[in-house]
Amino acid sequence: MDQAFCYGYLFLSAALFALALLLLVILPKLRRLMLVSGLLSAPFAFYSPLFVPEYWRPERLMVLVTGCEDLVFSFANGVIVFGLGAGALPPAKVWIEKLRPRPLRFVIPCLLVFPAMIGLKAVGLGTMAATLICISLVCLFCLINQRLKTINLSLVAGAGFGLLYLLVLRLSLSIFPEMNTWWASNGLAGIWGWGVPLGEILWAVMFGATWPLFMVWTLDWGPVPTKDTSV
Repeated sequence: MDQAFCYGYLFLSAALFALALLLLVILPKLRRLMLVSGLLSAPFAFYSPLFVPEYWRPERLMVLVTGCEDLVFSFANGVIVFGLGAGALPPAKVWIEKLRPRPLRFVIPCLLVFPAMIGLKAVGLGTMAATLICISLVCLFCLINQRLKTINLSLVAGAGFGLLYLLVLRLSLSIFPEMNTWWASNGLAGIWGWGVPLGEILWAVMFGATWPLFMVWTLDWGPVPTKDTSV
């Protein structure tokens, strides 16, 4: 008899989506930027074939290249990470909504990630290890390009999203214990800590630390100090 379908990944994605909606409500000044960040993050769901089934084997409702859960997951992460990072900056800032998007800055790195990961996997690295190396290189490039001016944004978003994702994933695994068997038994997927795969936490921290910097670079966006108008 077939095993009952596990809705763990759907729950995880929906929980993150709910948190994204919450941030959109409580951070109205950043709402437009967070939505842009989420929409730009969503296409990364189409990288899921690199992870399934080598890294993990989630049960998904519908899969066509990628799953609907993957799209919700990626969109929500983009919203949350930008909101956590930018929302934690000092309040004495004016949020500039006038963006100057640089499409090639987004397209070219995204296209380069796929062959880079394939190359790293060809030399023996696992999927998550290759992913972390690629993310780290993007993070380093952005920090150098921005002359370390965005390091606080990176640190806050990395730590914040890492902790938030740990809690949400841990809750999902508690409610749906079947999920514990989804990850591979080798590499970073096979090393567990705090009740979750180590690769997941490392990914969350690195994604959180890198994505806001990538958005700053892609959108040519940045907060500026307010002028003192006191008399």
